Amino acid sequence: MLSRCICIGALVIGLGCRVASEPEALPDGRADFRGTITRVWEDGGYLVDDGSATACGFTLVYVSEATEIWWQTGARARADELQVGRRVSVWQSGGAEPRCSTLQARAVVLERTPLW
Repeated sequence: MLSRCICIGALVIGLGCRVASEPEALPDGRADFRGTITRVWEDGGYLVDDGSATACGFTLVYVSEATEIWWQTGARARADELQVGRRVSVWQSGGAEPRCSTLQARAVVLERTPLW
């Protein structure tokens, strides 16, 4: 009986620590930039086009291991799911102007759109 209580206690503590260390929800507030991924670089860079057909409609977005990546449904996504043709919303970690610049992404939310 004692061993059963110890196992259950360890399970509860383990799950509690795991849940507490992971963000629980999509980012708050309006995204800093929204568009379609048009190019992917091996160094973690993604060229995102907002569709405005202007020179400042493109932004280079960098994703790191610290970047939270989500599906619009609230499920977690992986960096390898950031593919050309995928529509994304990006929240930046710095305070730079989101257009005509390079952003370090704090969070990226992917939409379930058909890929080209």
